[in-house]
Amino acid sequence: MVASFGNVRRTMQDMRQTLAPSLHNEAVTDYVELVLAEALNNVVEHSGCAESGELIHLEIMLDDRDVRCQIRDCGAPWPELRNPGRFPDPLEGDAPEGGFGWPLIHTLTRELRYERVLGENRLTLVLPRQVQ
Repeated sequence: MVASFGNVRRTMQDMRQTLAPSLHNEAVTDYVELVLAEALNNVVEHSGCAESGELIHLEIMLDDRDVRCQIRDCGAPWPELRNPGRFPDPLEGDAPEGGFGWPLIHTLTRELRYERVLGENRLTLVLPRQVQ
């Protein structure tokens, strides 16, 4: 998909229609949508892909245990993702508008891996196929 917020929204709608019947679990579909929408919107907002009309590639694979997703783009390298920090504390001064995305992604994923390979960002997210 070409990097834009509108295309992220359309991709999430397509993902729900395609993936939901295979997952047989609306809560898992919701988790996958939430995590992917946040990650893809971060690519659009911060990578520079939107300004240059770059493509973002999304691949989703299912196995018995996991939903494995990989996002690839040729935008600017991502900042260090190993330490997501903590959720902002709304009681400490003014409530922040942002800063919840990466902690949320880390909380909902079983595995999160970022690599920069030959000028390409590769973000792999693994979510469980079962949620409580």
